[in-house]
Amino acid sequence: MNARVRIRPSLMRLTAVILLVFGLIAVGLWMSDGRLPLADASASVEGRRVALVVGNSAYRVSPLRNPGNDAGDLARALRTVGFDTVLEVYDGDLAGMRQGLRRFRDLLDGAALGLFFYAGHGAQFQGENYLIPVDAAIASAADLDLEALSAQQVLRQMEEAGAAVNVIILDACRDNPFPGASRSGARGLARIERTPSSALIAFATAPGQVASDGTGRNSPYTAALLERLHQPVSLVELFNDVGFAVQEATRGGQIPWYQASPLPPVQLAAGTVPLTPFAAEPILTPAPPSLPEPVDNCLQAATDWARIKGTDDIDVLDAFITDHEDRCPRLTAIAMGELTKLLVALALNAEPP
Repeated sequence: MNARVRIRPSLMRLTAVILLVFGLIAVGLWMSDGRLPLADASASVEGRRVALVVGNSAYRVSPLRNPGNDAGDLARALRTVGFDTVLEVYDGDLAGMRQGLRRFRDLLDGAALGLFFYAGHGAQFQGENYLIPVDAAIASAADLDLEALSAQQVLRQMEEAGAAVNVIILDACRDNPFPGASRSGARGLARIERTPSSALIAFATAPGQVASDGTGRNSPYTAALLERLHQPVSLVELFNDVGFAVQEATRGGQIPWYQASPLPPVQLAAGTVPLTPFAAEPILTPAPPSLPEPVDNCLQAATDWARIKGTDDIDVLDAFITDHEDRCPRLTAIAMGELTKLLVALALNAEPP
């Protein structure tokens, strides 16, 4: 009786990839007279990822329900998708917010990505945006300089620290509880006139408009961000999708905006993606979302990828692909790319027969 041999699909796929690699090497050698072409050295952002999240809820005047939840939930999510350090400030007074910013700035030195998130009350005056501490005593708009933290100051500190990419997320346009700060007639937050290189600034709503604190655990904006944070897409695609989701959920009552300079291929979830075509000038616009995955269940895959990212173990990568190829095609495609690179390296270093 002939025994039937069963080959695991993962091993079959691995064998196919190996054969493909050797075939490509042979074609390359034939086309280059024995000289292998140099590998593509397109830029990508790798290295430490550092975040500071601030959630101010317990205001003396007009307390808010959700900012503490928003900051805490986002901090946990950022750790899940591969951030190395996440600093947290809750119900911060001005001194506490500045201390957190100083620690954040120091950690950003040499980092690949810096992310600042603020949830709480905010106001604008003469084109400057202010993030309001819980103990602020604001009788007039002029007090904002003394009693609040400038968002532009946060941006300047991040720029000075020199991280490769900076992201600022301001879920800070909730209705202003300080009437004296609104005598200029401006509502919400203002557009930041100058966007530094390799930076993206996301607003929970359009300039001059007010965002909702939400009726659930999170604000509409943070809820949409948490749902999509794990997706391995570019920053532009991510904030497009978040903005469009909030616009749909609020039936047009809240339209998020972002402004950005050209960005390298970086994403908030682990890994890198090809650079999305992007305008040469800074932009401030919502856009339709990218097409969703046929099956989008990437949360567990993102957690597993953060744990194994950078491995040179072929079996580990193969197991990841087998476990997640039906649930998260985009992350498994990244893993397949890493697997292929390892197999190419093995092929090039192999002894000739």
